Amino acid sequence: DGKGEVVVKQVKIEKYNSSRLATREAAFLSNLDHENIIKLVGFSRMMVGSKMEYWLSTEYHSESITLWDWIHSYGALKEDIARSVMSNVLHGLQYLHNKDIVHLDIKPANILLLHMKTDSDAQEVNQSDIDKALIIDFDSAAINKGKLKMMGSTWNHAAPEVIQKKPEYDGKTADIFSVGTSLFEASSAVGFFSWVPFDKNASKAIQIDMRRKHKNNTIDFERIKNRYTLDISDGCLGVVKDCINKDPKKRPKVEQLLGHPWFTSQSYGAKSAGP
Repeated sequence: DGKGEVVVKQVKIEKYNSSRLATREAAFLSNLDHENIIKLVGFSRMMVGSKMEYWLSTEYHSESITLWDWIHSYGALKEDIARSVMSNVLHGLQYLHNKDIVHLDIKPANILLLHMKTDSDAQEVNQSDIDKALIIDFDSAAINKGKLKMMGSTWNHAAPEVIQKKPEYDGKTADIFSVGTSLFEASSAVGFFSWVPFDKNASKAIQIDMRRKHKNNTIDFERIKNRYTLDISDGCLGVVKDCINKDPKKRPKVEQLLGHPWFTSQSYGAKSAGP
């Protein structure tokens, strides 16, 4: 829809031996074909002086905005829109996980919303205004056969076992944790484990409290929700809590999340009717 235009990502590598890491994103994207994953258009690299540079070209969407930009510009998504967006993300992850590929950096900045209105009436956007959501930025992706040792995720969305530098971890369950943090941010406009709330009217105490308690998996979402008047349903919070369970083995698989009542029934755990 961009009339032949592409998005170009340029990365400079200090040492030639590091080019293997730089080409990983292109290697993954060149073998992926799913409607909820950004498509690779082209890839090139060359030495410029003593530095290696490479250019990664992906499809361009003129009417698009990342979930991170949406939250910072317009606030939380309506719950039905958040449901649609995260369902798209889960379908993309299902495709990846079935190939034993893990993204390891799921977060609002890496979720691209297509055909989202960004004018003054954006807060009144209807679900029909979102065509789909795409997972983007694969430079942290990895093959998940066996256990992982790399630190790929952005700190604010990384699972506890990744942050704590456990000897080995399962990348698929780490991805699920990041789905939970992203859903929370999309639905509340509050940064998960972040010092700076997206909503300027929210207290930093939310993040401080959550960061302090997440080590023991004792986050009291209901108290946070009521104290800070977060407009998020019990059903949505239930999904978040399932995803961020400190025990990776107790987190749901992608298929289980897609079959969760909150995703399959819009009335499940809905917010009480209000003015």
